[in-house]
Amino acid sequence: MTEPGFEPRLRPVDDYRARIAAVMPGPARARAAILTELRAGLLDATEAHTQAGLTSSAAAEAATGEFGDPIQVAASFRPELRAATARRFAVVLLASTPVVVLAWTAAAIGSHLGARHALPWQWDGASPGWHIALPVAAAAFVAGICAATAAVAASGRLTRWLPNYARIASTSAIAAGIAIGAVDLTLLLLLTHQIARAPATLDTTPVTIAALASTARLAFAQQSIRRPRTA
Repeated sequence: MTEPGFEPRLRPVDDYRARIAAVMPGPARARAAILTELRAGLLDATEAHTQAGLTSSAAAEAATGEFGDPIQVAASFRPELRAATARRFAVVLLASTPVVVLAWTAAAIGSHLGARHALPWQWDGASPGWHIALPVAAAAFVAGICAATAAVAASGRLTRWLPNYARIASTSAIAAGIAIGAVDLTLLLLLTHQIARAPATLDTTPVTIAALASTARLAFAQQSIRRPRTA
């Protein structure tokens, strides 16, 4: 069945675009924007050749020939798509942070871990390892937020001034995934130890919600470490 708006005379253009799309990785929205812009450029080139006297089919063939090998064209967009992938992961990591923080705060408040006027690792019911793990997790948390912010910045307006913006964005997103994933893993390990040591001190509902939130973000953080490398 013919697609709406399909013109047989433009088949070389659409086939060429499809070949590029087949080897172009990256977020769907960024890919769609690039492919739409690419097709518009091809149509402009086709129109120019048509006005020069070529038939519609010959003009489309000439336009695609000017743009070059589809694999090389797709590769030329790789930095932009790599930065877009990094940006998407960094934005989600940043957006999820308030949710995870509120979840663990509610879990701590609802649980019976001792006096609240002291630092968390000094609470009466806290596990022995908290005094080491929580400060380290806090430092990793700050580092992760800074790295995610850097990824968003490097993949935004700064792309005009940063020659290696894609590498900076992807490296920052990977660093953010490692740091924030380490925070969630630490919290889950501390929770596991607390359950084994003194389960009665924990409020089941908020603790479960917090654990699920960190588990989900930990899985996403693992993707943010892998995907920017392959985009």
